[in-house]
Amino acid sequence: MGIERQKNLIESKEKTALKNLREEVEKRSTLPETMFFRQSSQEKLENWQERFTAGSLNLGLRQGYERFSPYKPAIEAVFREAGLPEELAYLGLVESYWNQDTQNTFELFRENALYYGLTVTDQVDERKNPILAARAVALYLADVYNQTFSWGEMPREEYRWGWTILAYNMAPKTAQAKFQEYEGDLEKLLAETDNIESGPYLFKFYGMISAASEFENQPPLEFESIEIIYPEKKPTEHTIQPGENPTKLAKNYGCTVTNLLAINNIADPARIQIGDTLLIPKQPNYIISYPDILGSLGITEDLAELNPHLSPEILSGEENLPETTIFLPPGYKEKFYGDFHDALAENPEEEIERREERLNEVLKI
Repeated sequence: MGIERQKNLIESKEKTALKNLREEVEKRSTLPETMFFRQSSQEKLENWQERFTAGSLNLGLRQGYERFSPYKPAIEAVFREAGLPEELAYLGLVESYWNQDTQNTFELFRENALYYGLTVTDQVDERKNPILAARAVALYLADVYNQTFSWGEMPREEYRWGWTILAYNMAPKTAQAKFQEYEGDLEKLLAETDNIESGPYLFKFYGMISAASEFENQPPLEFESIEIIYPEKKPTEHTIQPGENPTKLAKNYGCTVTNLLAINNIADPARIQIGDTLLIPKQPNYIISYPDILGSLGITEDLAELNPHLSPEILSGEENLPETTIFLPPGYKEKFYGDFHDALAENPEEEIERREERLNEVLKI
């Protein structure tokens, strides 16, 4: 199989969901202007703009923006690819001031991250990678945007994105309850929000965008994304021997206890008896370490900044690399697919189809 064909197949997994969304959401391309706020709300917005521009919150925002701006072009591109307003890239800044100590800048809950296709384990937490997290956030926001059409009549169409952004902060069910309480009148809700210290989320969002437009952008990070995909063995059977338990089996076979119990429909592990036959989940034919990839490609620099979703044990090679996306400096993608990936995926076409089916099932595309 040609190198270009391999690259197209591998990259199709991350593009499939965004392509479908882009075809459905032509009306989502721009956010409403802030001028739709009533006068009383406009004053609150200006208060937030002032605090972010020259007031008590300026230093925190400026420092956060300095951390955010190298990622900004790539994250804006994620939202554009999804047919969504690129200004939504600022949600990570609003949520956490791009505080990478938390390493979950978009503050994604675990259940939402898993639902929208991210891996969240002790070894790999893709919420910690801003690019991967942004992809999940784009899918989540597109779903919430669609949900607003079932909430009831929207008094003004430009309110729809405002309600969507509020739902990201307070959860869709809570936002829907507010929508029904105020009959969709977003301006009325904003006008009646008087706690300027905590502040409504929408004022913070618009105020931060306005203030950050005056800050200087840092040089953008340059990288290429690589999908790690392993061919799988078929599930196997194992007969329980004395001294064995799910934890020991999972370690021996390189799977998780959760997957082992799930494939066997076991709710209570204590009920497993000696002589029982368990199905072992599909496992890779082989697996590699992160340092092996870097060494194979001749990369000597530390790439932890590009791959914050990988645990220290993965980065050091103490543990092998699970299926995920990794990020490399520009110029190595061709070498990876041409020289190295042949040993990784014997049949990348089948593996791509498998992963796309799994993603599409989750997203119900």
